[in-house]
Formats: sequence, structure tokens, C-alpha cells
Amino acid sequence: MKSKKLLKLFGAIGLVVVLIALLMAGCAKPAPAPAPAPAPTKIFHWVANHHAMPTTNEGKNFLESMRSIEKASNGRIFIDIHWGSELGKMDAMLDAVGSGAVDVAHFIPSHHEKAMPLWGVGHMPFTCASRADLNVLALNEAGELPLLKQEFDNVNLKMLGATAYAAFNLYTNKPVRTVDDLKGLKLRAQGEQADTLERAGATIVWTPFMETYTALDTGLIDGSCCSWPTILNMRFNDVVTYATRGINIGITPDINVVNMDRWNELPDDIKAAIEDEQLTIYQAKVCQYYWDNNEIRDKTFADWEKEGMEFIQLPPEEKAKLVAIANDVNKKWQQEWGEPAEKVYEQYTGIVKQLEEKYPEGLQPEYKP
Repeated sequence: MKSKKLLKLFGAIGLVVVLIALLMAGCAKPAPAPAPAPAPTKIFHWVANHHAMPTTNEGKNFLESMRSIEKASNGRIFIDIHWGSELGKMDAMLDAVGSGAVDVAHFIPSHHEKAMPLWGVGHMPFTCASRADLNVLALNEAGELPLLKQEFDNVNLKMLGATAYAAFNLYTNKPVRTVDDLKGLKLRAQGEQADTLERAGATIVWTPFMETYTALDTGLIDGSCCSWPTILNMRFNDVVTYATRGINIGITPDINVVNMDRWNELPDDIKAAIEDEQLTIYQAKVCQYYWDNNEIRDKTFADWEKEGMEFIQLPPEEKAKLVAIANDVNKKWQQEWGEPAEKVYEQYTGIVKQLEEKYPEGLQPEYKP
């Protein structure tokens, strides 16, 4: 009898324990839901256009710039480059990139003087730095000037970075030993440099860049005002006989641009990485290697002389005549575009002067292709 009572007692206790356990389980917090899977990283695909081929120094320079942007984005931007003006000639890139038909392109403001008149400061004769790498730094710094930045904003473009060549001289099929020799000479030149040469007596004949070789070969033009790397890249040395050096009339700002809407799609961290100062330094060193490399230049000139090209050094007194003409062109440009042009000219020449003082020997050669 006693054992039955104990069994009932233990049974009751067991039931109470079970009920308490069930009650506690019902009051316990539910297990946390599994964390959602991270969203896949968005990859931005840009389509780019360049007028040259990747085997040229100009092409290599553009390729390095595009790859540096991909690297800065940590692989989140992929740029598909079309070469040899496959997506349109350089003159058409303002509209092509501005409209979004092309995402990225190599762009020269002097081809669109009416849309971007103040960028004429980059073409102004005898205002550039003495080295290509310093011109890269100057142009990139100038791109942040409000008046110049506004010109890109107006056409829905974002400046990714600028490159620059060695200073321009004359490469012709008729000798130019004095300023008088320019009279009647048919030349390809751009912007205010073209205005200067025209005032000196030359006839300016505009030809698309990729048609210049044929124009020289057929006599449509007698020569071109350009840099020696351009002559090398495009094999113009096959169709010109004379190189008049010592002019160093100026440069052409070669600017890589992206459609502004495509730029605005990027997260802020990618934008910041692309705009980092070190990217500008990197691009400058790329240009330094290709354009300021004395070893490459001297070997190239020696090869051209063996092929029959005659090198002419323009006397200082003759260059002084061109500088005087260029000063008049500069005044006319400032008068035409008013106070904004005067301000931009003062700012740009100030940037160049500061860089010349800061880097008297140019940047240190750390880049190797």
C-alpha cells in the first residue's frame, strides 16, 4: 500500500516537472533566423573607344590608364576597349560619350572649341611645361578649376584624367629654317597653335588624325605640327623629310572622359579611389616613360637620320618671332572669351610655374611597362 502511494507521488512530481519544462520552452525566445546571403557585388561594364591601336605608345598609354582605373575599383569596373576608332572618330567623341553611346573615350577639347572654349588654354602656344609628366600634372590640376570643370559638366562628361605628349615641333616635306619658310606651307595643326602658324603664313588644312599619313603621302598637306612620339607611333617618318626642332610650340590636352551618368552610378568609394592623387601621379609616370625618355628619343632620331630625315634647329631669333605672334593670338583669345579666359589663363600658367619649380628634373622614373 505504501509503495503504491510512493509511485503516485513520484508520478505527480514527474508530471509537474514535464509541465514546467514545457512551459519554459514555450516562453523561450525563438531561434534567430539565418542571416540573409550578402548581395552580389555589382560589376560596372564600360565600353571605351580609342583612335589608335594598342601597339602604339598612345594606345599603351590609354590602356595603362584604363587598367589603372580597373585596379582602383578593386575589380568592380571592367572596361572593354575598342581600338582604331571602331566606335567613331575622335571628333565624334564629345557627342558619343555625352549621349551615352560610348561610355569612355580619349577626347581632345580643341576639336570642340565652341562647346569648350576655355579649354583652349591647354593648347595655348608656349605656355606648357618643359616635360610631358609635368604637363599631365598641370592638366589634371587644371581639370579641378571650377570654370574648366563646368565646361565638362555642360556636355555631360566627367574628366577621368589627362595625358600629354612631348612638346610639338614641325615635321614637313619642305624645309622650315626660318619663320618666312612657313608661308604657303600646308600644315595640320590644332587650336591656338594653328592660329599662330596661320598668322605666320602657313595654310592650315584640317585632316582627321587617322588620315594624316595618307595626307602627307599624297601631298594634301606638307607637314604636321605634332610630337615626335606621334611621328614614331603612326610611322609618319616614312612620309616626311624634315624635322624642325626647337620650336616646342605647345601640347594638346588628351583627356580621358566618361559619361557623367555612368560615373554617377558608381559607389562613392570607387569614385574616391579613381580620383586619388596617386592615380594622377601614376599616369604622369606612364607619360614620363613614353614621352620624356631620352634614350628612346635619341635612338629614334638616330634611326630617322639614317633613313634620310634632316634635322633642323630653329634659331632662337626665329623662335622669338613665333612667340611674338603667339602673344597676339593669346590676347585675341582672352578678348574673345572675356574675363573667364583671363582668369583661367592666369590660373593655368600659375600651375605650370609651380610644378616647374617643384619638380625641376621632372618626376622620378619609377614606372616600367
